[in-house]
Amino acid sequence: MFIRFHKMKRFVFRFAAKRKLKGVLVGVDPLTMDEEKQLAFERIEKALDLIGQYAPRTLTQIHADVASILVSAYPGSAACFLIQNDMVLIDDEFVIDETTTSEMIASVLVHEAQHARLCRLGFGYEEPIRGRIERICHRAQRNFSRLLPDSEWLAEDAEQSMETALTRDHSDAALDDRKEKGNVKRLRDLDVSEWLISFILWFKNRRK
Repeated sequence: MFIRFHKMKRFVFRFAAKRKLKGVLVGVDPLTMDEEKQLAFERIEKALDLIGQYAPRTLTQIHADVASILVSAYPGSAACFLIQNDMVLIDDEFVIDETTTSEMIASVLVHEAQHARLCRLGFGYEEPIRGRIERICHRAQRNFSRLLPDSEWLAEDAEQSMETALTRDHSDAALDDRKEKGNVKRLRDLDVSEWLISFILWFKNRRK
């Protein structure tokens, strides 16, 4: 996924714990617990290792097109590319989840790196072309996954996403809806009361 601007995440990155991993500046949300920060750094580094080992040209591309990677909350999707930040934002729960593998993280980074490259080449993300843009990025993800040992399932998932990219709803309304559902799920996972969730949604919609 590709979004144009997220001012809040620029602020978060400013205060994030940071490390240079495989030539890429990586930040982890400052509100993340210390042990989870360490885990996030380790998993991102291993994912970048995999990219460097199996697709070194892609890692070089990341160095050229991506200024930084931020591990922070992004409910509703695994990751996105923030164009005005030249930043890949990858969801913290996705990164630290025990079921998430380094191969999965690496394939997501490849997907978002392709968004960064297309942006650098002058392609936008207007509604009429989003399906084609996503198809290109899923293709890059699939091709990379095919290079990884024992990752046929990952390549198949990317292939399926590539095949449905042109028919999936990529409108602003659909993206907002998926993000809102992701936010609600995260609030429920934190045991936030339903009345407070309803109030938050009401207040948010009232400001539109």
